[in-house]
Formats: sequence, structure tokens, C-alpha cells
Amino acid sequence: MKKKLLIYTDATTGPATLAELKALAPLNKEFELTWAYAPQSPLAQEAASLSFSSQPLNLGLAAQSPSWLARPIATLRRLSGVDKSRQELIAASLKPMKADLLWIYSEADEGREACRRLAAAARAAGIGQIFLRFLQPSHRPQDAAQMQADQVLLQEVDQWVAVSAFAGRRLMDYRGVKPGRWAALPPCLPEQDQRVRADGAALRSAWGVLDEELLVGALEPGPAALWLIGALALVKSPLRLALLGGAGERRLWSDEVRRLDLGKRVILPDEWGGPAQAVAAFDLLALPQPSEAWQVPMEAMLLGRPVLASSTGGMEEWVEPGVSGRLLLPKDREAWAAALEELCRDRRLREGMGLSGKERFFRLFDQDRFAGRVGALLKERGL
Repeated sequence: MKKKLLIYTDATTGPATLAELKALAPLNKEFELTWAYAPQSPLAQEAASLSFSSQPLNLGLAAQSPSWLARPIATLRRLSGVDKSRQELIAASLKPMKADLLWIYSEADEGREACRRLAAAARAAGIGQIFLRFLQPSHRPQDAAQMQADQVLLQEVDQWVAVSAFAGRRLMDYRGVKPGRWAALPPCLPEQDQRVRADGAALRSAWGVLDEELLVGALEPGPAALWLIGALALVKSPLRLALLGGAGERRLWSDEVRRLDLGKRVILPDEWGGPAQAVAAFDLLALPQPSEAWQVPMEAMLLGRPVLASSTGGMEEWVEPGVSGRLLLPKDREAWAAALEELCRDRRLREGMGLSGKERFFRLFDQDRFAGRVGALLKERGL
């Protein structure tokens, strides 16, 4: 008889979670899958698109309170017995499902309360194993309510599942998760099939970039754009730079561009469509801002674009130095300029890194491999 795997998504989840949900379909051969979702979840409308059963699960969460109210509200709920009675109702809803395993999704720290409430109720309902999947690196607790939620989760959750080893270390540092109680599981790229066909030709034309011109681009680089502009000024090869960001940032960047007389080499577009279209328009992707994001470097790999990234935020797990790109110290203009010059002059190296990145994507991050990785993780836990 198949074991029953119950998957829950809270109200913070979005496209990244949906990509993983769809990729989990092959597990139907080994498990009886059911997706339970928060009624207010943005994914609720996707229920009909999945190949396994689904149903809403209301945890009775009110709108999030300001942090200064968190402690008195938590105390009042505990003294009044509201938390306990609600937990009993959730547990009563879970028992008929007879799940052997609960896999909880959360994309943001705001989902702590939903995860806490569900994990405690699941344990009371007799669910044997509870996994908590995080799609973003965690942050420090901000108030008493978050600290209380973390204590419950540490007690009830059997396995925390992070997107990378860097994110797993953050779980240990910020949330007290012990070594051995977390695992790293690479994510899926949302809408992978559509993204691999992204075409940046229209954007290049709109930006006035010729086919033979090399274009390095940075998506929302923040303050790091200023020293990236400085690095470009040191590059002698005819390389152009596109900086994509908000109106306020563009005004700041344009002042630096004028100061360095780089108006003909730097592009500050108002619009660029989605990230995939923007990356498709670039010949190289620059990630100068120390970042914990994983989606943009994955898109660059999928589209065969070399990546130059700051060597912080766990980027070594996405960019393989010397193979699919370069990892460089932030703010080191000379090092960034040298890397840009090298890739601009050496077409074979540039194209080789792009191909290596694409091969790395399909070897490590392809959505068709995801269910197998989840299955292997569950088998490690004896399921």
C-alpha cells in the first residue's frame, strides 16, 4: 500500500513553490499525494492544473499584527485557550487524511505562524514525519511571536529542507536548527520550458544594441551598480552595460555615468519585461550585489550565459568558478574590470562558460530531476 504524502502551501508561497508542486507529480507512483493549501494562497487557483488531489485547509490565521503587538496578542491567545482549541480543530481536520508524511512549504519568514500551527496540529493528529521546505534563506527572529514559533518548529519538525547549503547554515545560525536536521535540495526554476525559449533580440533592438556588440547586464544591482560602472570605465574593449532597476536608482546611476563620461556605453532602460527576457538579451550576466537569490543565476545557466558574481551569499553553489563564470570580491573594480576584459576579448572562453553553465543547469537543477531528489531524501528518512 502506498504511503500518503500531504503537501501544504501557506499564503506566502508563489511561482517557485508551484514549479516544485508540478515537478513532484512523478512521486504519485510511490506515494498517494494530496495538496492542501491556504484558502488565501495565491496558488489556490492552480489546483485544477495538478495531476493529484487537492483541497483547501484553513488554519484560521488572522492578518499579521504589528511587531509591537505580537507579544501581548500571543499571551492573550495562550491564556484564553484560543491557540489550543484551534490546534485541536486543525488536528481533527488532518486525522481523516491519514497522512504518513507532511511536507510544508514556506517561501518567507512571514509564514512562521502558519508553519508552527500546522506542525503542532499534525503531530497531535499522529502524522509520523514532518518536513519543512524553505525556498528563501532564513532571517533572525524579529519579535517574541517569531521566537515562539521557532521553538515550536524546532520541537515538531523532523527535517528542514533548504535550497542550498548556504541557506541551511542560515537555518542553524538564525533559527537554531541542529546539524543533521536539515538537508539541501536544489529548487526548480519556475516556467522552465518557457524560459529556455526566451528571446532577447527585441530588447536589444529597443535598447539600441547591435548584434555584434557585447552586452553585460545586471538585474537590480542596487548600490553595487556604482562600483560596477567604475569597473566598466577601466575596460578598454567596446563592452556595453545595461543596468536594470527602479526610477530612483536609475537617477543615482545616471549621475555616476555622466561623471565618468560613459553615456554611450551604459544603458538605463525604463522597461525590460521579465527576468528571463532580460537575461536573454545579455551576453554576460553580472551579479555585483551580495545576494542570496538563486533564480537569476539559474536563468543565466539555462540560457547559456556566463555569470560574474560577488563571492558572497552562497553564490559558489550556483556559479562554478572558472567553469560557468567567475566569482569576484565585491567592490574590487580592478578585478571586475579584468574579468570583463577577459571575457570580452576571448569569445571561445565566453561561449564555453555559457555551455558549461547550461550543462550544469540540466545536470543539477532540471525540473525532471526534482521528484527523484525528493524521493531519495524521503528514503533516507525511512519512508
